[in-house]
Amino acid sequence: MHNSAPTADRPPWFAIALLSCCALAYEILLTRLFSMVHWSSLVGLIISLALLGYGASGTFLALLRERLLPRFELTFTLNALLFSISSIAAFQLAQRLPLNPVELAWDYRQLLYLGGIYLLLAIPFFAVANCIGLTLGRFRNTINSIYAADLAGAGIGAAGIVGLLFLVTAENTLLYIAIGGALAASLSALELRSRQRAAYGIASLATALCIVMTPSQWRQALPAEYKDLSQTLAASGAEIVQQQSNPLGMTTLVDNRLAPLRYAPGLSLASPHSPPIQTAVFSDGDFAGALYSQTTEQDFLGYLGSALPYYLLSGPRVLLIGADDATATAQAIAMGASRIDLVEHNPFLIRLLKERLSAQPADEMAVALHQGTFRQYLLAQGRRYDLVQLSVAGGLGQTSGLQAQRENYLHTVESLAGTLQRLHPDGLLATTRGLRLPPRDSLKFTATAIDALERLGIEDPSDHLAAIRGWNTVTILVSPSPLTAARRQAIRQFSSSRMFDLVYLPDIAEDELNRFHRLDTPRLNRGITTLLKGERETFIDDYPFNITPATDDRPYFDRYTRLSGVIDLYRQPGKTGLAHIDWGVGFLLIALLLALVSSLVLILLPLALWHNRPASNRGRTFTYFSAIGLAFLFVEIAFIQKLNLFLGSPFYATAAVLGGFLAFAGLGSYLSRPLCASLGIRNTLLLSLGTIVIMGCISIWLLPHLLEGLAAMTMPWRIAASLLLQAPLAVAMGMPFPIGMTVVGEQRPEQLPWAWGINGCASVISALLAVLLAMEIGFSGLILIAVLLYVIAFLGFQRTSTETPPTDGDRAA
Repeated sequence: MHNSAPTADRPPWFAIALLSCCALAYEILLTRLFSMVHWSSLVGLIISLALLGYGASGTFLALLRERLLPRFELTFTLNALLFSISSIAAFQLAQRLPLNPVELAWDYRQLLYLGGIYLLLAIPFFAVANCIGLTLGRFRNTINSIYAADLAGAGIGAAGIVGLLFLVTAENTLLYIAIGGALAASLSALELRSRQRAAYGIASLATALCIVMTPSQWRQALPAEYKDLSQTLAASGAEIVQQQSNPLGMTTLVDNRLAPLRYAPGLSLASPHSPPIQTAVFSDGDFAGALYSQTTEQDFLGYLGSALPYYLLSGPRVLLIGADDATATAQAIAMGASRIDLVEHNPFLIRLLKERLSAQPADEMAVALHQGTFRQYLLAQGRRYDLVQLSVAGGLGQTSGLQAQRENYLHTVESLAGTLQRLHPDGLLATTRGLRLPPRDSLKFTATAIDALERLGIEDPSDHLAAIRGWNTVTILVSPSPLTAARRQAIRQFSSSRMFDLVYLPDIAEDELNRFHRLDTPRLNRGITTLLKGERETFIDDYPFNITPATDDRPYFDRYTRLSGVIDLYRQPGKTGLAHIDWGVGFLLIALLLALVSSLVLILLPLALWHNRPASNRGRTFTYFSAIGLAFLFVEIAFIQKLNLFLGSPFYATAAVLGGFLAFAGLGSYLSRPLCASLGIRNTLLLSLGTIVIMGCISIWLLPHLLEGLAAMTMPWRIAASLLLQAPLAVAMGMPFPIGMTVVGEQRPEQLPWAWGINGCASVISALLAVLLAMEIGFSGLILIAVLLYVIAFLGFQRTSTETPPTDGDRAA
């Protein structure tokens, strides 16, 4: 049989670096692509499937390494080309599977679609892991340099993907990543001085050419059928008039001349005026609002529920959040605002709104546009406002609850408290929410606002709130000062003249409720009154939906389903409870089960069938490697969520944490060997554990304050700060795994594949389990559990060490 052992005496460093760069860039890119195809907040799923590919590769190489190493060049080249081809093919096949998470409850084919997506997208990572694992096995004397090339490439990939997405679309970025895999195959042949380098080079070039020549529509991210954009484009006459992509999202503008959009959330049924024809705005395929010329008819704006605060204020200075919906800006101008500050993170949306405002007469222009996040703006600016109007479009929400796992830092207790501090004493915070029955988001916002008022020292918030409702929206006002009798009367007059129902006023009477849009009972009034004047904690705990106030530690404002109540809702007669399940949570639970089954089948089952089982200490090996596998991803996911607020985007946070943790944990793994030689294995592990405990506690109690103090910095400095803040913890977390593998290799070498497999299984499920746990116990609780898991792993290691002969590291101590 032909032996293709490499003729070079050094590994293919550049090829390894390029593959690692492409693999991490692909992992981060998938979070953007899945936001466009399905929905955002799927970081845990992407990390899980990537780890499945790496874990399955470890088992694959453990079983077949002796057969593959003699064919190293050929195997490396084929796997690099497999990554190149599958990075595009797997994504395209995955997005064409008709997955609809809401249908998981009754259509069991959806389980197959989800499983297909999960396994397909693991293939590219399996291929890259094979290349790295084979190189480590073939060049054992240069493992440190191989690891350095791997980490350097990953760091470049994490940083490069962010910059590249500012220059090209996500689809073209996918093309460049695929070409990178083909180039890595050719590079490896050159670096290894392969006798077949001409053949490998031709194969790589042919693969790259085939990828380049594929039709562009084969690389497009196609929104799923249930997405708002897909449904809008299915209507006759709909056409995309403008589209732009950047790391913050894909913004799409759609016009329809046959059936024009006339968007007016909360418009009174008594309005004599109709809204103008508008252009629909979609962010990653989800409806975000509407744009139209400021010179069109504006009279309808006074009949929106969101117009209420303008009838209580004279010439207010207004702060608006979000430029995707021009209605709020047009309303502020039409209602006589003296000055408008608008905060928007996406520069493309700012440019669009500037174009719409350019037609406004210069003497009437009083709009200042600020790029950045709302929280960063509040910390950086000391201005005070008469009115802060939260995004109306964002308050309408999705009835399917697919965004339940999304972090929403705009509606946390800390955010509302900071907003109220930026108001003049008689100023107002206003939001318009979609009316959902039974009430949930309106009650949750009220509960969050009450906590924010109490945090500012207001003992009785009941005099500081007011609420009205139309046929499909609820408008809530919050004031730092008690509402005066004159303001209460103005609210009554506004509601009566426009046929809005009063929901809550401090002195509201029973006969003022439920007058125009009649419900069977005034549920919302009862709920708000109980939150303000009743047993609030008991009411929140007993309420069928999760209306616990959102905090920065648990910023899941859009999550209303309790994990403990999912089964009860599913079992309701006629399956009526399914309509009330947040399918973002349901999807996570099903994906977690799928991850568990996939990791057992692809990682541990092959070992059980074709590898000798360890004879002793299996329980302790399982405890140690499963504990550190779970703990590592718990901390990583918690940091992604915490840095989401600091960096202003889940995409930036994912890139910073994946790249940073990989690099610093790799550094810790590299340092573990010399430290064990000088300090001994037990002492090195104890040093690692001590650092993890200390830095974990700092992350829980001090990190939020540190991030808040650094929030005024520019983006490059914030990214640098986020890397430095995670470095000590990540370095320490990189030590337990190689130390454990060293001990097992010296004392029980037959357990090495099992140790790798157990750690891989734990890592695969922990990425999804971490998100579910964060919803229940918060990011701080997640880090605390991770610290406890490291302590359990250390204690188990100690017991095992006392029963085994001393290692070289112990003798060196």
